Amino acid sequence: MCKVSNKLKLCSCKTDDPTKLKHYWVFSRFDADKEESSIGTMLMPYTPEESVHQYNQETLLSLINNPSTFDVDLKPLDKDRLHLHFTVSNHEYMDYGFEYNQGAWVIDAYSPFEWENHHSQDQLGKIVQALEEKQPKRLIKLKKIIPFPAISVLEGPEKRLHELIGGAEPTTDSERLMKQQIEEILKKGNIIDIPSSGF
Repeated sequence: MCKVSNKLKLCSCKTDDPTKLKHYWVFSRFDADKEESSIGTMLMPYTPEESVHQYNQETLLSLINNPSTFDVDLKPLDKDRLHLHFTVSNHEYMDYGFEYNQGAWVIDAYSPFEWENHHSQDQLGKIVQALEEKQPKRLIKLKKIIPFPAISVLEGPEKRLHELIGGAEPTTDSERLMKQQIEEILKKGNIIDIPSSGF
């Protein structure tokens, strides 16, 4: 799953090499006197689909502008930068960059070589609860959504339920309610289990 979690936390830790961490953050101070050029070949990061990328940027921007996301007070100044690194798989990762401007973090595309020209690493740490866990589809038993009190006679209601799930139009108020409940369950990605020999 490549969506960042809206519950993530940026925690400080004692390490000289954040790249040994699965998910990490690096805070760098702007240094006007620093002039450093780096050259090399950069591995291209993983790019999620546009909607996920947009979600990630907006979520991260909201989180890092909330001091409670950090376990340390960074006291950022204008032009300071924050790099967030997420490991998606063994060979794929996502990088997000932000620059501090007039009292708030703003999006600034991360570039490892350019970012070292006028910035020096100041603090770093690991990102906990970094990515959303992929939720398994839950199995919902039919008895949770069918309001039939007499479950001993299943042929009629069971057959009609099959028809409603298959797209048949409801003809009564109870069928309309049932259809609405079915659609809500399916929208959540759940599976409807229909027992054929009773509950």
